[in-house]
Amino acid sequence: AQANLPLLIGGGGEKVTLRITAQYADEWNVWGNPERLKQKMAILDDHCEKLGRDPKEIQRSAVALLFVSDDKEFVKQVSEGEPARNAGSVSELRDIIATYQEYGVDELIVPDFTLGPDTNQQKLDTLQLFILLLRGGNPGAGLQSGQAGLTHGVQDSPLSARCAPQHGG
Repeated sequence: AQANLPLLIGGGGEKVTLRITAQYADEWNVWGNPERLKQKMAILDDHCEKLGRDPKEIQRSAVALLFVSDDKEFVKQVSEGEPARNAGSVSELRDIIATYQEYGVDELIVPDFTLGPDTNQQKLDTLQLFILLLRGGNPGAGLQSGQAGLTHGVQDSPLSARCAPQHGG
């Protein structure tokens, strides 16, 4: 039996939320791109130091939307939005995900709500392809330009990162 239920605290408030996280959390979660996470993690680490806690005791997870596309205009348009969005080719996203990992993120949560209704076959096909790419597989054929949501003009190339899609239903 587990002694205490692990406590996950979500949020990026620098004065209160991150201080509470440093004091009590087993895991911390926040929306953000790698640079935002790096900044917030430095503040969290400072709070830990002031409290005498080893920052490595706190698992770190991030949430961000991923949009895969070789269309530079689409990537620019999507990347400028909120909440946190990462867009680019499969190769570019592989590098972005590696940056999360390099900065100390233990888990990247990718919500699937941008892909359409749960009963949508395109959503299911896109998730299957995305997971295959994350696991280093090669689907054999790229997705076509114009597909909505996560994929938009994808070319084949495996992603090599740890990423946990959020189950939408």
